[in-house]
Amino acid sequence: MKHMTKFVFALSLLLIASYSFAAGKYSPGRVVVNLSNPAQQYMNGDFNVRYNPAAGSQGFVQAQAGDYYVSFNGVDDSTGQSFSCSIPNTNAIFQAAIATARAAGNGSRLQVYKTSSSSTCTSVYILNNSQFLD
Repeated sequence: MKHMTKFVFALSLLLIASYSFAAGKYSPGRVVVNLSNPAQQYMNGDFNVRYNPAAGSQGFVQAQAGDYYVSFNGVDDSTGQSFSCSIPNTNAIFQAAIATARAAGNGSRLQVYKTSSSSTCTSVYILNNSQFLD
């Protein structure tokens, strides 16, 4: 009986430990750059890409906000294709872009569009989601 009590106690601890480390739904980070359509080029990047060993060592995504511009940069984790665009403070979407850049971090997916004829971003989107956390 004493051994059975120890076994049940150990099993209980194991079950409690497994519940405390449950991760929920997880999406490994990726960065995809698509420059094939000159009218609508884009970068879709997860800020947890560095934790995805399948993404390789080149993928990254960056959002940088300053007083006079906001920039978004990244490299496709599978092709090495780079993406870069910025938004000057005179642009109509500047304030929204600053808010987007400042909201980006672990758990964020960033999507940015531009045309091939300009280095100015045309639209910026962010999704903060627990499945992107690391």
